[in-house]
Amino acid sequence: MQFRNTLIVLVLLILVGGYIYFFQAGKPEQETQKLFNIKAEDITRLVLKYPGQEIEVERSGGGWKMVKPIKTDADTSAITTLTNEIANAELKRTVDEHPASLAPFGLDKPAVTVVVSTKDKTYPGIEVGKNAPIGYSVYVKATDKPAVMLTSGGFGPGTKRTVSDLRDHTLMSFKPDEVNRLVIRQDDNAPVELAKEQGKWKIVKPAPYEADTERVTTLLSSLSNARIDDFPSDNPANVAQYGLDKPAVEVSVFTGPAQSRQSLQFGKKESGKDDYYVRRGEKPNVYTVHSYVFNDADKGLNDLRDRTVIAFDPDQVEQVKFVSGGKSFAVARGKDGKWTETDGGKSDADAAKVRQFIDRLHDLKAETIVQDSTANLEKFGLNLPGEEVTLLGKDGKMMGSVKLAKIARYNEKDKTAPARTDYYALASGKPTIYKIFEYDYTDLVKTPDQLAAPKPTATPAPSAKPTASK
Repeated sequence: MQFRNTLIVLVLLILVGGYIYFFQAGKPEQETQKLFNIKAEDITRLVLKYPGQEIEVERSGGGWKMVKPIKTDADTSAITTLTNEIANAELKRTVDEHPASLAPFGLDKPAVTVVVSTKDKTYPGIEVGKNAPIGYSVYVKATDKPAVMLTSGGFGPGTKRTVSDLRDHTLMSFKPDEVNRLVIRQDDNAPVELAKEQGKWKIVKPAPYEADTERVTTLLSSLSNARIDDFPSDNPANVAQYGLDKPAVEVSVFTGPAQSRQSLQFGKKESGKDDYYVRRGEKPNVYTVHSYVFNDADKGLNDLRDRTVIAFDPDQVEQVKFVSGGKSFAVARGKDGKWTETDGGKSDADAAKVRQFIDRLHDLKAETIVQDSTANLEKFGLNLPGEEVTLLGKDGKMMGSVKLAKIARYNEKDKTAPARTDYYALASGKPTIYKIFEYDYTDLVKTPDQLAAPKPTATPAPSAKPTASK
């Protein structure tokens, strides 16, 4: 019985293989030709007819518009890819001129029917069926002919597009360099307003501050390059379900002399996804965007303030004084340009190391701004700083000073070991306390030997030459 079953299976495989060979491999190759004898750039209209839905797009100016099922901008890049796939699709061969049934080819219920138009002609629709059992091909049939044909295997998957695939995914349309005003509001906090003056960003509200131009530029670039992930609703009856009745963050950008405004509101996070609901303040549509867009936009006053701890001209520094652990030392530049170190006496300092330290201090950027007050300095360890650096210019002119401190933070339930160590800085001339990174603190706290010039190594005396024997 087992042998009989095996024999039956073998015969069936032979019959199936013979069918495939006769209808496909057994027929001579036809001369390669295109499924549509058109160029991609000549296509002016596309209709994709799916079971239960029809998508129609047409050229408009230099781009594309979606006409069905909604009227909106189309994704020009996605449509260009699709028109190229259509124009490049090859007609490999005719499988059956008059098939008794279309079901074996998946053409009794086509996955999609593609209708292509140029400015002069609308071509018969092409119905797309199943993938062929051998080769990288797919069954297709023209709506005006009974013949079943084979075309390129990529044509089938390439035409399976959704409305979301073909819609324009541009979130905001502006160039970062053209933005001259920016307003950000977080929850119920006072809005933060920034203005660009002579190419540099400044905070004007709620109080005047220098802005961190790099962070502002990053924020604007993120918004201008952001893409829509999905389109939950084009005309929501109630935006509360998306958290957009009271947006968590709202960003408004203003461009040009006319101060043209574009705004973006962020609602709540989409359940089970790494996306946030958003909508343009000027439009009713609700979209979703990836969480990085929200993270880049979710910036408050202290996030956008300039985090430069101490501002000075490195080339004007003539002397640097250090006080650390109750001990002090200094390095000074002489008239000959050489640096010397004083620590009870005088010794040469390493000019490269001194300059590296000065540049390092000049470039010091805080991780964040903690407070604009010198109250409770002990909370930050700044009442007993780990180091205080004072910069002096020509003729001993004071250029500024900065205190650096670290303090251990303990868990409330465990006071035996610190949970972490925080690092802070406070510069002269302003009450701002900055939180800095550990590596900055470590690099800037110096001892005299770390800036000292390397001591020359003694050259050994040459050994005496042996006397030649007579």
